[in-house]
Amino acid sequence: GLNYTLVYDEKMAGVNLKGDDSFGVAGLIGANYKFPDSPFGVAFDLRYINIESDLKADGVDVGTLKVNPWVVGLSASYDY
Repeated sequence: GLNYTLVYDEKMAGVNLKGDDSFGVAGLIGANYKFPDSPFGVAFDLRYINIESDLKADGVDVGTLKVNPWVVGLSASYDY
């Protein structure tokens, strides 16, 4: 899939930090399991997200921030 990350500007120690918004790839794999004779179930998913943002400090290019997290999800479900 695709990922869009909105990057907010920050001010730290008197320095204005600005990052470009990011488009990147995202992947997801997961599974759902419903308990027999029950409305309850569980779901598991694993996601990979590619985020790259060009950074500026007080208007000067300082490099590219690369964040590529793996996100693990575990949730309960109820089907009525």
